Amino acid sequence: MIVLPADRPVEIAHGRDFSASAIMMPLSTADGVLSLPDGTSLAGGSGLAAIANSMVRSARAERDNLDAASFDAVCRRVVELVALAADEATDVGTAPTSRAIVVGAIRQYVRDHATEADLTGRNIAAALGWSLRYVQVVLREAGTTPTGLIRSERLALARSRLRNPAYRRWSVGQIGRGCGFRTASSFSNAFRSEFGVTARETRQQG
Repeated sequence: MIVLPADRPVEIAHGRDFSASAIMMPLSTADGVLSLPDGTSLAGGSGLAAIANSMVRSARAERDNLDAASFDAVCRRVVELVALAADEATDVGTAPTSRAIVVGAIRQYVRDHATEADLTGRNIAAALGWSLRYVQVVLREAGTTPTGLIRSERLALARSRLRNPAYRRWSVGQIGRGCGFRTASSFSNAFRSEFGVTARETRQQG
């Protein structure tokens, strides 16, 4: 995959069996998301770049079955995926907006899977299609770590359940285990460290 300007002629040398798909977009669409210099190339055969490549081909094949708004939405997702692929290829990345998209996706995944006791940074990375190193880098830039994010999301969920009448029949230990903590003591210690009060006190206040 190659990022090229549309306002200048470009010559590409290729073999006889070469085939290509192209997607054109105004700068207003890519501005703030795709911060790549002209001529940037990405390996499109694997990872996020491969997904973006597949989306371009699918969008072309289904163009007649999509209205203008749907087609534009697909193109915007392609731009975001290319930006994320570029960020991952350079480890740290260059576009703050694309990193924010990554952090948001990671946070949402952790919220959706916080109750799973075996949730780890490696699992998150594998599920979202990124490397563990990349997940660690973008979370470090956001001021946290995979372990820290998992812990904080589990504690937020536990506090919500402690205050929820629907969980009154659950013991504090059951709520902790239901939020992914392996033991009641690890949950109690983490809760008090995070919120400055005990889980039992939070239940009584709720």
